[in-house]
Amino acid sequence: MRRFIILLFILLFPLGLATAASAATLGTMTPPQLETFLQNNKGKIVFINFFATWCPPCRAEIPDLLELRKKYSEDQVTMIGISLDQDQDKLETFVQKMEFTYPVYRSDNYLPELYSISSIPHNVIYLPSGELAHNAPGIIPGNELDAIFNSILKEQQ
Repeated sequence: MRRFIILLFILLFPLGLATAASAATLGTMTPPQLETFLQNNKGKIVFINFFATWCPPCRAEIPDLLELRKKYSEDQVTMIGISLDQDQDKLETFVQKMEFTYPVYRSDNYLPELYSISSIPHNVIYLPSGELAHNAPGIIPGNELDAIFNSILKEQQ
């Protein structure tokens, strides 16, 4: 019986980790992985926030993003954060402290170039059709981003 319980624990423990990590730092995002992510999320608004833990405007923007994540279902809006941090431990601590409710990845060396990122925060919005609608630096205040999402969703109806 004891072996059965230990075996059951060993088999189920990774499932608990996968669930707990769903909104945590999930490794490095590369252009091919991002392309797959975008393809898998066609039919939804895709919002990508490029940020860094050491960036004061980025830190100021994140609470609004966390609130918006609560407002829209995953069927409507998919959000991810992509950090430009090099220090994985610092990023993981930040993600836990901020209690992210959407996945956060570290950027590889090619994503910033792909989106012509010259400063952060940098926000990217894809329409449900997969068309790039917004790719620009700067904070988007929560109420403005909410209005953008609402407008896109109304056009879908």
